Amino acid sequence: MAIINCRKCHRVFEAFSGFSSVCPQCIVKEEEDFKRVKSYIWDHPGVTVDEVSQICDVSPHDVREWLREERLSLKQGVAAGLLTCDICGKPILAGRLCEKCREKARLEMAPPHEKVQMKGSYVASPEAEEASKMRFLDSVNKNN
Repeated sequence: MAIINCRKCHRVFEAFSGFSSVCPQCIVKEEEDFKRVKSYIWDHPGVTVDEVSQICDVSPHDVREWLREERLSLKQGVAAGLLTCDICGKPILAGRLCEKCREKARLEMAPPHEKVQMKGSYVASPEAEEASKMRFLDSVNKNN
């Protein structure tokens, strides 16, 4: 445990290592803000981040962070240019990576025997496919 300052309100609080740098009071407020923003976006599809920020009295930074965390998503036209892929810079609707970079990252982390490239798409290798099949043991001796 460590004594740190909350990154939102700067109050001192006792934090567990590896956990949030936000105090419990700010976590509760942040969740209330998130619910209010989510409800407003649900009721008003097509709303922009700036509109949500002003109407719900929430910082645009928080709204963008919730989009990055994939807790929220906006419509295609509204989110244009708001978020970009961390790797290639392509515009995205939510998260940190575009589909292409997400798939590439997933494959880079997969064990080599589980990936084979075929015509631009990735499938399980024949060895991985064979290893995943169900097998049955003969319980009757065939020589009897």
